[in-house]
Amino acid sequence: KRFAISLSNLFSVEKDLEQAHIGDQIKSNKKNQPFRKLRKSAVDDALRVLARGKIDRSGPSLKTLRSMMSAYFADLNSVVPAFREYSEATNQLHQLNDAHSLKSNHTKKSSNQVP
Repeated sequence: KRFAISLSNLFSVEKDLEQAHIGDQIKSNKKNQPFRKLRKSAVDDALRVLARGKIDRSGPSLKTLRSMMSAYFADLNSVVPAFREYSEATNQLHQLNDAHSLKSNHTKKSSNQVP
């Protein structure tokens, strides 16, 4: 945007100089000045089209980036519940292991006491 504004302003200054006929004695060959008949509005319109084209080209990339960031955010939000589930499952496994150990210890004691 700043580049387009700078070009537009530069073109305005050149047009003002051209209309003031400053340096006409130096510029003897008008064929070497292809932009002499251009108007500022034409330059501004062309710069607007250029800027719009750049914005339109970046749209699909930004949409892809947005969907990628949304997926990352969803993945990040699923980490805490996944750890919670993992912790609960681990606790349940320890409880089952402890219960199994108690049961096997109880069975061994009762088998040792039976003559």
